[in-house]
Amino acid sequence: MTAAPPPGKRWLADGFESLLKRVAGAGSRTGPDFDVIIVGSGYGGAIAAAHLATMGKHGKPLSICLLERGEEYVPGMFPGRVAELPPHLRYTSPGQSPAGNLSGLFDLRLGKDVSSLVANGLGGGSLINAGVMLPPHASVWKSAWPTAIDGESMASWYDQAARLLGVESLEVTPTKYHALARLDERNTRQAPLTVTVSATEERAACNYCGNCTTGCNFGAKTSLDVALLARARRENRELACFTGATVVEFRRQGRGCDPLWRVDVVPTAAALRKRMPD
Repeated sequence: MTAAPPPGKRWLADGFESLLKRVAGAGSRTGPDFDVIIVGSGYGGAIAAAHLATMGKHGKPLSICLLERGEEYVPGMFPGRVAELPPHLRYTSPGQSPAGNLSGLFDLRLGKDVSSLVANGLGGGSLINAGVMLPPHASVWKSAWPTAIDGESMASWYDQAARLLGVESLEVTPTKYHALARLDERNTRQAPLTVTVSATEERAACNYCGNCTTGCNFGAKTSLDVALLARARRENRELACFTGATVVEFRRQGRGCDPLWRVDVVPTAAALRKRMPD
């Protein structure tokens, strides 16, 4: 994004125009080369970036390019009221191309039987989910899984994921919890969340406003952009994040043990895409 961030904040990513400048500066028709290209900045992309940021090649850090279709958000940019939601909406009807604001935070995918809502921004679903980090109930592992995979063998991995994602337990019980407990006290329990309980120099403490699912405007939610992606950037300054970049195709260019891949990218914003050559 090109706008100035709020006071005390800085952008982690660059906008599509910065990617264009890098392509132009590469001096080749195909654009710059990277050791690794990551498509998407949700849980899969962010964990991959955090892991690869600590790796190297020929004694040098890997050059990593992370491409995100949506934009970058910092506290104060998220919608705070229902009336503010429409400009942030991107939607797709069955058999139709995406409509609305293609760069919108909320990506609503309408289906005949089931519809889904996913995020469209740096940090993926972590921007608009409730931050609930509960491992599956023991009954989940009783069927339809290979015998080598069960709750016991997965426990250590869930513990590791909780540490990576910054899971904490709330010190105060929200009013909403008590309301739900009155409906079914026996089966109601507090869930660990990816929020900041005690304020730090970088993070504000959760104020229990309950707006996790529309984006935290107070800087208390430990979303991927402020956790794993920020850590990956600190580990490897060669990590380049570009927002507003939609990947339309990738294909293998070379053969053998060290093949090359070509990734074709267009701007997400409809107005900018119209100005691009065919």
